[in-house]
Amino acid sequence: MFFTGTYARVVDEKKRIVIPKQIREQFGRPAPRRLYITPGSFQTLWIFTSEQLERFGERLLVDRASRAEAGAGDLGAYRRLYFSRAEPVDLDGQGRILVPDRSAEHIGLGRDVLLIGAFDHLELWNQQRWSEYAEKFAAQFDATAEVVLHPESPR
Repeated sequence: MFFTGTYARVVDEKKRIVIPKQIREQFGRPAPRRLYITPGSFQTLWIFTSEQLERFGERLLVDRASRAEAGAGDLGAYRRLYFSRAEPVDLDGQGRILVPDRSAEHIGLGRDVLLIGAFDHLELWNQQRWSEYAEKFAAQFDATAEVVLHPESPR
């Protein structure tokens, strides 16, 4: 299972957002009733299924030594803080999730947000912050795409 796309969402007065049908279909069958919201980079929220979150945690354990050597800091502390901030949320019958208060504060949750498919997870972005991010990294995207899509090309 993987996630793609960009979806404009409106947060209701109870801090709920509708997960689009296209995303819910990407969950497969049976669709999960519970998802997990975690803090992400760039003041985003990451949304995982339980299986995806478990794989992410295992990857943190496996990559611990190599990331520590690369100067990633104390991964044990990161893992503890990260998972202590992960919050389970239920997907209701109308495809909505409730964004918990602590998570809403992390993102600066407003009325207009974007739900981004990021392959192994979803990301919830403040719409203004996403626009700034996309503009800032547009040139870098093109340069990286050239390397990734054409690794044999001379530079």
